[in-house]
Amino acid sequence: AAYLLYAGLLVLAGLALARLLQQAPIEVAAVIVNAVRLNPTPAVWAVLCGQVVLFSVLFLVRGSFVFGDGLYFQHILARMASGAVLYRDVNFLYGPAMVYPAFWLSRAVGVTLAYAVYYVAMYLAGLYLLWLCIQAVVGRRQGADRLFVLLSVGLFNLLLGMNYVFLRHLLPMAALLLA
Repeated sequence: AAYLLYAGLLVLAGLALARLLQQAPIEVAAVIVNAVRLNPTPAVWAVLCGQVVLFSVLFLVRGSFVFGDGLYFQHILARMASGAVLYRDVNFLYGPAMVYPAFWLSRAVGVTLAYAVYYVAMYLAGLYLLWLCIQAVVGRRQGADRLFVLLSVGLFNLLLGMNYVFLRHLLPMAALLLA
């Protein structure tokens, strides 16, 4: 049933994307990268605020993000909070930026809430970077907003692990493009 639902929604998302791309005539671009606005549009604010509300409700109902891939990162944070040293006492397979900011925050608010805040902040930062990248590729503001909404909903991942935040995957590509 889940696969059939996925396939049906995939077809709908594909049709929406085809309709969006069909509206723009294909022409040789004079500019490779379009001008990028830093101030989010109302559509972007709506998506970001919607994500905050969704994650907040999930956290308040569940009391934590202790399921899926997030459990691994919270386990590492709990070990660090109890005195273990990352990479010496704890085998951690990722870079320090994926855990140290949450660890420093955990000294003030506890491991569970620190992980939730850091995860949501990285998720939102990744969504914002996604919007900036879309603007650079899509010239029209309205088209960029529509594509952003479509991708932010279509790529939503509830595994809640730092592996799955947009920032982790988009930041290297954006840095390469800027260079």
